[in-house]
Amino acid sequence: ESQGGLAETKSALIGKPELLLFKTGPFDPAQGVPAETAFGATELRDRSQGVLHYIVQFSCSPGEKERKLLDSVGARVLYYIPNNAYLVLADASRIGPLEFAPEVRSAFRLPKFVKVDPALTPGEDRAVELVATPGADLSPAAARLAKLFPRAGFISSAYHHRGGRVICTVRSADIASFMDEASGMEDVLSILPWEEKLLLNDNSIWGIQNYATPH
Repeated sequence: ESQGGLAETKSALIGKPELLLFKTGPFDPAQGVPAETAFGATELRDRSQGVLHYIVQFSCSPGEKERKLLDSVGARVLYYIPNNAYLVLADASRIGPLEFAPEVRSAFRLPKFVKVDPALTPGEDRAVELVATPGADLSPAAARLAKLFPRAGFISSAYHHRGGRVICTVRSADIASFMDEASGMEDVLSILPWEEKLLLNDNSIWGIQNYATPH
């Protein structure tokens, strides 16, 4: 697709405020969130209570009023997501009132499939990078993945894991189950293809998040 055609497509999608725009494809959450199975994933998660990731989409461009509404349920804003939505961290026991607020168009848990870069498809050995939600330590995630997938080769060290990054090679036969397991870990926010040059700069990963920067 040409650059001009791509720009026109993006412009058309942004002009549809009901859509949430992700690398895996746009969808209207009011019409239903796509099933995990459509992306080859299961409903497996490592937790269902406590502080979880949610997407909250508003009926208009969110401003101070909408931020105060999020504050009222103790939600911490992480990133803005087009269109008119925030990715937030909130306690599962407090998120309920947002579903009935007139300003809120949709509020739902962050889907697993959104975390996985669509370039990571089964079929060959892959080097992947797991990126944590801000401030999270991925040491427990790395330990669990090493136990479940003994053939995975870990390139990153304990230092990187504590800092919220896990880099490893995954065999083609394991890639689907690895992605399913890793995307179900609440502290994992993104799963990306990894190239060696990224390891040269520990800060470089923060420039390629799946989400837009905060407003």
